[in-house]
Amino acid sequence: MTEKHEERRHEPTAREVEIIELLAKGKSNKQIALELAISVRTVEAHRRHIMQKLHIRSLVQLVYYAMDRGIAAQPKAWSEDRAIMTVPEELA
Repeated sequence: MTEKHEERRHEPTAREVEIIELLAKGKSNKQIALELAISVRTVEAHRRHIMQKLHIRSLVQLVYYAMDRGIAAQPKAWSEDRAIMTVPEELA
């Protein structure tokens, strides 16, 4: 097996990338199944295969992988991501 072929074997397929992207967005297996018109068991099988293939043990690691590879967007800073509530001066 060539080195290039070996590298590709460890890269996620297009369908796996779709699953990773949706998981990184916080979608449940059921939501992913509905969105991709596949069964929940198929989503679970893809997820299991992705984790094994990439040697990832948790969803958090998978999200980091997705952000590192540009599959999922990195979150904005907390203050930009949420509406900042201000405390009235008289209460501060």
